Amino acid sequence: MQTRIEELCNRPVITPPRDLESEPITRQEILDCLLLTAALEREHAVQIKQAMEAMAFCAPDIADLCKRNLAELRRLPELLREDATMPTDYLDLDDRQTEMSVAWQSLRAIAAANPAQAEYLNAGADILESYWPPLTLEE
Repeated sequence: MQTRIEELCNRPVITPPRDLESEPITRQEILDCLLLTAALEREHAVQIKQAMEAMAFCAPDIADLCKRNLAELRRLPELLREDATMPTDYLDLDDRQTEMSVAWQSLRAIAAANPAQAEYLNAGADILESYWPPLTLEE
């Protein structure tokens, strides 16, 4: 059975071509970006979990989506024990820059609109921003 993490490794979160101005990133896509990042940046899984929980609190309409993503996040250590060569090993990080940049910016906007959950949402945004830095001309 393919996991959600494997699915995310095999396809972009945001399917191009897409004008993100007219069709902004969805909360499901933000959750997918957080889940994919947790699979790659495992030492920050607790902060990513907290960001997902904060999103569920801020938007009860996506609570079920958050629960599914949290279940995948909890399964991650088990998946890594079962298969040390997760598809994340073959993921092209450069292809994911745009979607991750949009996701962390959107998390910051959600944090600004929800001050009680801002700490957790901004921590999630910080992880996305630091793990997926924008490319520079030198690179």
